[in-house]
Amino acid sequence: MKINSRSIAIQGLLLAALLTLSACFKGDQAKDQATAQATAIANSTFQPNQAPKPLDTSSAVTENLEAAKLKNLKLQSVFPEDIAQPNQLDLAYFQGMGPLEHAVRLTGIPTTPAWRIRLRLYPENTGRRDGFSYRVKVDHYNLSPALYRDVVSAYGKENADPSLNNTTPHQHIQMIFRPVMNVVADFDPTSLKRSQSNATQNPRDCRLVSGCADLFTDLADSQWGSEQERNLVRAPWEQKPNSVFAMVRGLSMQAGKLKLNGNEMVWRDGEIPEGVSQDRPWIEVLIDNYSGNAGGYQAYFVMRAADDSIMASVFRMYTDGGMVGNAIASRAYICARGNEAGKLRAICS
Repeated sequence: MKINSRSIAIQGLLLAALLTLSACFKGDQAKDQATAQATAIANSTFQPNQAPKPLDTSSAVTENLEAAKLKNLKLQSVFPEDIAQPNQLDLAYFQGMGPLEHAVRLTGIPTTPAWRIRLRLYPENTGRRDGFSYRVKVDHYNLSPALYRDVVSAYGKENADPSLNNTTPHQHIQMIFRPVMNVVADFDPTSLKRSQSNATQNPRDCRLVSGCADLFTDLADSQWGSEQERNLVRAPWEQKPNSVFAMVRGLSMQAGKLKLNGNEMVWRDGEIPEGVSQDRPWIEVLIDNYSGNAGGYQAYFVMRAADDSIMASVFRMYTDGGMVGNAIASRAYICARGNEAGKLRAICS
């Protein structure tokens, strides 16, 4: 299967698929449960009192907004509610998953018909032996207004599903993860910040898209490396991979941030390039759902590079309902100099 603009172009959406959009993604919606976290791990041997325990995050909300407006921002459980005591495989997976997968599992899947999840990772040196903490910003952008406008333009208002005209506010969450004993990225509930913004707002600082609330279109004059099919990895407690969570993990593996340590994949920092600051993230991930495209998702992982010839490495992954447990992956670079500066290329000169 090839990724191309035709396969994801909004103008080519089938009307029938649009009319059933809201039902396409209910299987991926996380339950509204309290957050589960790992307590301090005394050693690498699993003990009953080492299981992640629910955290009450209500007192950690620092934004001065009414609770009713934040009802869509409640954190999710990393483990399903029927797992009272994680086994060794569950715990080992949790301990090594890293800040990006941890953050997206906590914040869950948006409920709007069309959406974009944006993850931004900012490493912060703790000055201690345990190294870096990670500040992660999670945005859930509501793309439904943009999709509705495109459908009305293509098919007429009388043929557009009115449920697509969804104006749920964009949701924004910030949290910090710290290394704690054997857990590489343990969530600090006191760091939680929540806010929201009107669906009409459209920030312009998202990588690879003209606006954070715009539908994605292929970048002009972009060139990608060869495409490869990859397996999507499920967590030990899952019967099948959750597409969004598995793509974040798959992209992290593709980018070399998750590496094999013994029998387990563990998050590793590696070299952190210059230029990373509270305003310039080290890693940015964009995940979109694509209505009318067999339940597909497309994700981009942009990692700032420490190199003179490239600004960033970009990893892309796509999956749809016909690709059970698999995804198509490819890679490109944002070039840093010459006539190709700022462009996506398979190889930068």
